[in-house]
Amino acid sequence: MRKHRRLTFRQIDRIHVVNILSGEPMGYIADLSLGGLRLVSPSPLAPGACFEIRLEIPVREGHFRHVDIHIVCQWSRKDGTSGRFHIGCALDRPAPAFTEMVASMHASLGFARSLKV
Repeated sequence: MRKHRRLTFRQIDRIHVVNILSGEPMGYIADLSLGGLRLVSPSPLAPGACFEIRLEIPVREGHFRHVDIHIVCQWSRKDGTSGRFHIGCALDRPAPAFTEMVASMHASLGFARSLKV
């Protein structure tokens, strides 16, 4: 049983991910929860590897909110259909901005009662 409720994103509201240290794009978020996220990327990540990433959350046309977090790759699998990698990541350190972002997304979708912070 999952510990946290997940939010899933469509193409139109994708949150893009950038590696803070290199500035390189890493892919986009397929879903997220208070405990972590699933990244869709053209390249695999090694399980156990740590990353500092920036989430680029679309606010309105051409404007983004940035949330920086530290993650640890838990698993990485190639999607046979798209050829992209689905990568499960856990939050490495508490990130108040991330918790606030997930809580506000849950609230806007009507999941506030089931959210455990």
